[in-house]
Amino acid sequence: MNLAIAADEPTPQLRDLIVSYPLRLCVYAGITCVTFIAVHEGAMRIGPARMGAENGWIETAQLNLALIAAVFLFAAAKFQTRGRAGLVFCGAIVAYAAAREADLWFETLFFEDAYKYLVGLPMAIMAVVAIVAQRRRIVADSIRLFSQPAATLFAVAGILLCFVCQMLDRPGFWTGITMDAGGQATKAMLEESMELFAYLLIACSGIEALIYARQSSAAAKFAATEDDDVAMYKPKMSAAA
Repeated sequence: MNLAIAADEPTPQLRDLIVSYPLRLCVYAGITCVTFIAVHEGAMRIGPARMGAENGWIETAQLNLALIAAVFLFAAAKFQTRGRAGLVFCGAIVAYAAAREADLWFETLFFEDAYKYLVGLPMAIMAVVAIVAQRRRIVADSIRLFSQPAATLFAVAGILLCFVCQMLDRPGFWTGITMDAGGQATKAMLEESMELFAYLLIACSGIEALIYARQSSAAAKFAATEDDDVAMYKPKMSAAA
């Protein structure tokens, strides 16, 4: 019976492969490989101190990836009706993380810890408003949203940023490993590289969230069109009967 059911299933076409998640995952892996080859070459050519420095090459890349991810997550929230609160919440977190990566820029232009008030406060208000607006179905929508690949990528990135990178940032951790004078540059390079990988995952998560939102929106419009067609023909069918 199982063989018969499998035989009835349509054979995947080339278009199905092109738009599939496994292929996109391979693309994300390729982008990650190219990125870290660039990090390696940069460390060899200009040195790990400049690559991993505050507002250096790697941190600038982190900022750009975080901004890209925030834009995609907010765009997904625009198209997605179910799970919008979760997308807005994640987008707000990523936008705040981007502002935190640019904290020196905010402090130079404004005042100390300016990013917390100029970006963090509006993002917090936006997230609270979205959660309150969808409070009646937020649990069911979140469960549906968390079953998507975007949530897995986002969760793995969150674990890296909140736990692994925080451990690597502790001076005592590195003091126990090495007392070498170059240990600080090694610490910064390793920590920033790990954060870069996390932000790459978050950017991929944003792309996946937007793709899923567009697909869900298209499916909802198609279902609504079919319902309208059925409703339009029902009176004629009743009259004919």
